[in-house]
Amino acid sequence: MKATLKGTDWKTLKGVLESTRTRPAPIGNNTTAEWDYYNIVVRYHGNQIAKLTETGEATVTLAGWNTPTTRDRVNQFLPPGTQIRQINFEAVLCSGQDKVVISADDSFNFQS
Repeated sequence: MKATLKGTDWKTLKGVLESTRTRPAPIGNNTTAEWDYYNIVVRYHGNQIAKLTETGEATVTLAGWNTPTTRDRVNQFLPPGTQIRQINFEAVLCSGQDKVVISADDSFNFQS
């Protein structure tokens, strides 16, 4: 079952952070958002899985955990048509027809 987070972009998460007194702010089950200077960091079970900037830059990682739930959380921050899947017990970054085996410790930068 896919869990939808309260926000997956800087502007929406900024609104969530400004509307709650809880720090870090819960945005999903075991998933939180918090300020890191002008950036927003998203954590799942305390591990940083995404960092978002006001200019639309984002960095995502599985933080060493190639689990279905971690992939689900990270995939919500990826551009449309891009996702991390597990194929033959390996984490695979899929974008269109392209597939690249990745490490659960890799991080990826993109412009949203």
